[in-house]
Amino acid sequence: MPRPQQNEYPPYFERYIHFVEGNSIPELISIYNDTQINFIESLPGGKADFAYDEHKWTLKEVIQHISDTERVFAYRILAVSRGETQTLTAFDQNIYAQNTNVLHRAFDDVKEEFKAVRYATNILLRSLSEAQLLRQGNIADYKASAKAFAYNIYGHFIHHQKIITERYLAL
Repeated sequence: MPRPQQNEYPPYFERYIHFVEGNSIPELISIYNDTQINFIESLPGGKADFAYDEHKWTLKEVIQHISDTERVFAYRILAVSRGETQTLTAFDQNIYAQNTNVLHRAFDDVKEEFKAVRYATNILLRSLSEAQLLRQGNIADYKASAKAFAYNIYGHFIHHQKIITERYLAL
């Protein structure tokens, strides 16, 4: 199955999808699952509450954001792949971030949550047929395929991994 085509997602998805290698869901899982989980597990506890600037999220908040976004995208994959005809709502990442309890949670718990979300995402993705992955649905003001959301999940992680490496771990 080829990568998502540009007619399967809105233009701003490209900022994440372009990071992703691979041409099938099994290939994505094989390439990224272990390395992304290992990256999360390797994050030092001493940096958990660190933010590189006054108005930026802490490392814990970034990991929670990655988990929240993956959950939302996985729901969209589920809905679109199952043929949902209703328009799905947008989500505001900043409102989600403001309404977490992550700053009062142990960093290890936040990491475990990410791993659980990823495990569930992978099971969902492996369960889908090619036809289901190609289905497109309406989300807020755009259309996207289930496959495009899958690529977006892994690309969104890569985007934040680069930021974490450059701005959280290097300082």
